[in-house]
Order: sequence, then structure tokens, then C-alpha cells
Amino acid sequence: MGECADFYAPKVVRATMGSVFRVPVRAVTLEELRDAMTEQNIPLYAAALDARAAQISELSLSRACVLIGNEARGLSAQALALCDRAVYIPMRGAESLNAAVAASVFLWEMSKQQSVRG
Repeated sequence: MGECADFYAPKVVRATMGSVFRVPVRAVTLEELRDAMTEQNIPLYAAALDARAAQISELSLSRACVLIGNEARGLSAQALALCDRAVYIPMRGAESLNAAVAASVFLWEMSKQQSVRG
């Protein structure tokens, strides 16, 4: 998707403890991602601080795709425009989380919602 780290860079491989070789990874354009999610009826959400953003607990994330931008710039305007909705993680005393922590929170919420729905 353009501005991502190289999946096979030594630092990435080390950080994933080799999991990058066991998890299917595909590089796609934003438009290809949007089309694939639309085809499968999966909502595409943007993790972003936006005036119209929904709180993470307000949306069904049990079957969703969430885009998370980098810490410095967040998501591009193009990525935000392709998403169905923006979603945020409510926090006290902090403006934002780093991308890895934000991804962990979203994955936890997705997992929690999937286990509740059975």
C-alpha cells in the first residue's frame, strides 16, 4: 500500500519472530482493498481522530477491516476517503497511541466481539 515497511526487512522479520513467513501477506492498492472488502461485505474503517468518528465500542468489529496509519502522519486523505467510517480509541491523558498499540487494541476488541457473538 505504498508507505508500509518491507515485510521481509531484517527488523520486521526479527520483530515478528519469523511469523511473517507463516502468515499470508498480500500487497494491494487502496482501491483493490476497498473493492475486495466491498465484494465480501466487510466494512472498511479508518483508525483516526475525526469529528465524526465512532468510538471503538460503538461499532461491530467482529467482521471488519481497520486501516491504521503511522504515528507521524496517520492515514492519507486518500485512505480516509475510501473508508466507510472513522473509528477511535477513547483515552484519558494521551492524544494518541503508537501504531502497534492501536492495532493491538483493535485486534483485542475484534476478538472480544467475535467471542461474544459465538
